[in-house]
Amino acid sequence: RYLGAQAWKDLHADPVKEMMGGIMPTEFTQGGVARFSACTRDATRFERDFNVGREGFYGWMGLGGSIFQWHPQRQIGFAFVPTSLHVLDLFNERGKQYQAAALRCIERLEG
Repeated sequence: RYLGAQAWKDLHADPVKEMMGGIMPTEFTQGGVARFSACTRDATRFERDFNVGREGFYGWMGLGGSIFQWHPQRQIGFAFVPTSLHVLDLFNERGKQYQAAALRCIERLEG
């Protein structure tokens, strides 16, 4: 284990909602990781594209499709770095597909 229980709790604590680049609503915790949460009915398209399918995950995304995220409740985490970065994949949709596949596998295992 790399983090103690309190450090893990603190890493995920106190998310703050801010606008990234003036257009993208985000939530970052006091530990500096993004929290992806469920959208409200009045969420913007950017907010939905950024969060839907990633609810419950924490971590980071990078330009071109890379992600490093984990889901504390599901106790999974992974990184995805595509061999061909796609700078137009602003919402990291390819990585989101891997997240969805991982969640489907867990749901099957839980039966």
